[in-house]
Amino acid sequence: MLVVYADSPLLTTESLNRLVQACRRAKAAVGVLGFRARNPSPYGRLIVTGDELEKIVESKDANPAEKAIDFVNSGVMCLDGSLIAELVEAIRNDNVKGEFYLTDAVGIARAKGHRAIAVQGMEEEFQGVNSRGELAVAERTFQNRLRAAAMAAGVTMADPDTVWLSADTRFSPDVTLGPNVRFGPGVTVASNVRINAFCDIEGAKIGKEEVLREIATSVGLDADAVAAEVASGRPLKILADEHTEADRRWKVFGVPTFIVGERAAFVRVMDRNNPTDVDRVLDLLEWTDLNEFKHTSVPR
Repeated sequence: MLVVYADSPLLTTESLNRLVQACRRAKAAVGVLGFRARNPSPYGRLIVTGDELEKIVESKDANPAEKAIDFVNSGVMCLDGSLIAELVEAIRNDNVKGEFYLTDAVGIARAKGHRAIAVQGMEEEFQGVNSRGELAVAERTFQNRLRAAAMAAGVTMADPDTVWLSADTRFSPDVTLGPNVRFGPGVTVASNVRINAFCDIEGAKIGKEEVLREIATSVGLDADAVAAEVASGRPLKILADEHTEADRRWKVFGVPTFIVGERAAFVRVMDRNNPTDVDRVLDLLEWTDLNEFKHTSVPR
């Protein structure tokens, strides 16, 4: 029988399988997943001699020598189902907290002549989630895990820390992702697809031209003509020329930049030391209440 915590969503099936297989090989009555803790103080210490787990000592009950041990209990246990009843019946609450510790099953099993073992896992797997702050930390860990798996499978990311994936995001090899891309649920991306910066995608199957053709058809355009125009590179050149002209005329550049007639809207002002540039932008846009700009300096 496996004992796991519902507040530890990062625990992997690989670690659970390692624990179960280790118990089977050792014919152990009790197996425990442990980890080397950066800060062991809140955790029960695993007292191990050779290949044998002797006991688990809760932090409040530990002596100074035991408190110095950094190999700690994750709370995940594997118990021999045929022995559970007699192990649990023998647990007592004669401890500092006056509580019944399931971890006492280790010492009880050994006293009855059975084996107990410990298997080491990674600390990040056992992050508990009991607050919004802890949830954010766990999400960061989970995203790093998804990004690493995607890159190992052949996905190129310009800035991995800014790419956000869902658990069901699926990539074929040789996909390229720009920065600041978010994948919501239900996204599959085919090989050789490039997704540029600042895209937010959900519920889509993206092939080489599949999505583009579907959108073109849905708005009454000739899908073949649209695909040919995109493949020619002309649309990208037009956008690049417009950005270059905006930079030349108004000394500004941003993402996104909108050029409509003689008016320009953008999010960055090139010269952070020249307040008149900001005034000039406000005049151009006729938005006198617009007062937030991201100032930056980039080489030209």
